[in-house]
Amino acid sequence: MVWGKWLALLSVAFALSACVEINGKADVDAKGHVKVVTTYDFSKVFNNIKSQNPTLSDRMEGFDCKIFVSNSPNFKCEDEGLLKYKMSDELDKPVGLTLNEANQELNFDAVKFFAEVTDLKSMVQRNSAQGSLISAGVPTLLPLQSARREMYANEGLSIVLKVTFANDIVSVDGQAVQNAGREMTINFMDIADKPSYVIVTKTNEVKSGTWLFVILVLCLLALAVWFLWRKKN
Repeated sequence: MVWGKWLALLSVAFALSACVEINGKADVDAKGHVKVVTTYDFSKVFNNIKSQNPTLSDRMEGFDCKIFVSNSPNFKCEDEGLLKYKMSDELDKPVGLTLNEANQELNFDAVKFFAEVTDLKSMVQRNSAQGSLISAGVPTLLPLQSARREMYANEGLSIVLKVTFANDIVSVDGQAVQNAGREMTINFMDIADKPSYVIVTKTNEVKSGTWLFVILVLCLLALAVWFLWRKKN
């Protein structure tokens, strides 16, 4: 009976995405290898339900990181508190990332990448007791819907991803940018309804060429000074 209550609780927790705080940090290297750490906080859902059902215990036996699995050999999960999880993984060219090795242009679709990373229903272990833990009808969290923006804000939804790239950002969502650096923070509330949000990075060949020119000029100046010194002596 108690187990059934926990099943019902966590089913609601995953279904009511508006009560969730998700923060991700991803490091993307020049070859498309991604290291990502994501923290999940579902405690607001528990607090909301407990206020309506005080008989629920503050303990959540059986709902620690052991219920999550992944096909990735690099996947790790750490319990951070009541219905709070920290998951890390390393992936080569994951969903949402494409790389043109010829010109070193990397396309990173933040929506598709993070939708895949946060698709928890695909990572929950299923057995006879947990078969209905997350129903198949529960959609992925992303993309968010602008029509529900007010509800999301009122319930405290937060889904944010910070990405650090190996090369410079040259365009965001189809718009060219300059001097954008190599880091970007995406608040998915700000890009609600977008099924795709592509960040393009590329090696800065102009900057590399400029440094080569500067070094060449310095070498010529040094050579000229050396010739003048030899001439005087």
